[in-house]
Amino acid sequence: MIYFDTDVLVHFVVTQDDVKHARAKKMIIGAVQNSKFSLSMLSLQEWLFVMAKLSVPSETIEKNYSVFKQFATLSIDTEIFERGYNLASQIGFRHINDCLHTAIAEKQCSELITYNQNDFKKIKKISTLKITIL
Repeated sequence: MIYFDTDVLVHFVVTQDDVKHARAKKMIIGAVQNSKFSLSMLSLQEWLFVMAKLSVPSETIEKNYSVFKQFATLSIDTEIFERGYNLASQIGFRHINDCLHTAIAEKQCSELITYNQNDFKKIKKISTLKITIL
């Protein structure tokens, strides 16, 4: 399974940058077609927050949410939370959500895909997970 970070979902729905939008669409559609697309409820929560901040119309949010929620099967348990906490203790607690995304993917996926270069460059150094920064 491939874990998609929130920013890839945002670029899939909202065209802020034509290249990032096209790439996000290609990657997500390809992962869905290959039955490798996976999300967590944390991804959906962050995505909903960003959609509201960007003033995306409710109809667009609802349409995409109904699709995304089908793939939000990955959960956070105590072990995953502790791993996220340990990662954050090494790079800074303001990165806790990205560390939780990583911990989820480490346990349940083979790869994490993100546009977040700043945070995940740091996380790559302390995780064995394949992290692809677009």
